[in-house]
Amino acid sequence: MSKASCIVFWIDRSEEHPAFTTNIEFGEWFQKAGIVVGMPDKAIKNDYLKKRMDSLNIPYYKTLETTLNAALKKLKFNSR
Repeated sequence: MSKASCIVFWIDRSEEHPAFTTNIEFGEWFQKAGIVVGMPDKAIKNDYLKKRMDSLNIPYYKTLETTLNAALKKLKFNSR
C-alpha cells in the first residue's frame, strides 16, 4: 500500500459488519495524498472519521460510484 497511487476506503459499517479493523487501516493511511474515502449515509459509527477528515479537508463520498470516480480522477482516468 505504501507504493499505491491511490487507496480507497469504502466504509459501509453496520451492526452485523462493524469494520473495526478499518479504524486501524484508516489511521495508518489517512494522511497519504492519494486517499479516497466513501461511506453511505446509512453507515453507523463513522462520526469520528468524518470529523477527522473534515479537520484535514479530506473529502468523503456518499456512494460507491462517486467514491470510485474520485479515485479514477486522482489516477487521471476518464470517469463519468
